[in-house]
Amino acid sequence: MVKIAKVFFVFLTVALTCGRASSAPVFIEKEYSYQASELDSRISSRTIALEQVKRLALEQVGTYVASTTIVNDYQLSSDQITAITAGIVGVEIEKESWDGKTYYIKARCTVDPEEVSQAIGKVLQDQNQLAELEDTKAKMDDLLKEVDDLKSQVAYLETPNQQGQNQDRPQGQYGEQPQSQYEGQPQGSQYQNQYTYVINQVRTLALVQSSWTYYNAGQYQSALIVLNKAALINPGQEPRIHVARSFVYFRMNDRTRSLAELTMAARLDPRYRRQVALNRTVYFQRTGDRNRALAEANRTVSQYPGYSYAYYHRAMIHNDMGNRNRADQDMRRAAQLGNKKAQYYLRTRPPKKVPVKKPARG
Repeated sequence: MVKIAKVFFVFLTVALTCGRASSAPVFIEKEYSYQASELDSRISSRTIALEQVKRLALEQVGTYVASTTIVNDYQLSSDQITAITAGIVGVEIEKESWDGKTYYIKARCTVDPEEVSQAIGKVLQDQNQLAELEDTKAKMDDLLKEVDDLKSQVAYLETPNQQGQNQDRPQGQYGEQPQSQYEGQPQGSQYQNQYTYVINQVRTLALVQSSWTYYNAGQYQSALIVLNKAALINPGQEPRIHVARSFVYFRMNDRTRSLAELTMAARLDPRYRRQVALNRTVYFQRTGDRNRALAEANRTVSQYPGYSYAYYHRAMIHNDMGNRNRADQDMRRAAQLGNKKAQYYLRTRPPKKVPVKKPARG
């Protein structure tokens, strides 16, 4: 596969001064040309080109916020920055074209590094959203690798010296021998259905990522519209659609529908069961029922002892109830399990005041 990527960006004003991001907006443009493979259609070519140009833009955004205080305090990696900015910064398509072989796309975004840094800080206050953004990026990375693997397999089959020698081709994820249902069909056609399925998953996740940008901008109806489009592409199969909807409904104060969506996600993917349990804790915590929230938090910790978010929220509940020692214990445990918010809290909190004993009077 031949890919051509051109990168250029224009500064409206000076964006960086003395290594620190200023409040000046930065205008970024990226363009990408994708050469279609044997398996590609116009839709799949556009899907891949759009995803790649978005990544180029978001990686550039990440360079402007990498040195900000919030990023340094939380010790975020470049992958984490890219995952978070994908849920904050929207990319606008400026131009696109398709000639049957090459899909060309040009996109742009205008960002204020200070505002992006502040938005990152808000996302970091919501560890569940952070985990979801990171998981979505990791899944997208896997899907794009799967796309490349499928195309490589078909390209190998199409080489002249491999015609009729399928038994000698490399074995891999898709390197198994063709099944009987494909016998007599053109070489590579056995991969077309799988390729289309993977591309639809990429399209679905791209819309889910887009919904997070609307969510973080407070445009909840727009987020729901985008998620409904994702559900049409991949009906009833992608749990991340339901998770994103649960966040939106929660922010819209529709707690019943929020929990229902999260429950549906848990049915599709058992990993979300612990989040369903934690959501009950958060619900009662935010409604002010601390005793019920603590009971739910205890239950979540008992069921999922390695779940850092459960310890973090229980620490906050203990803190609200005045149980300082228990709060510190849970916060330290959350930090040990990798919870960045707990780590930041422990790193930046003021030291405890040690009472000074007055000397006894003689």
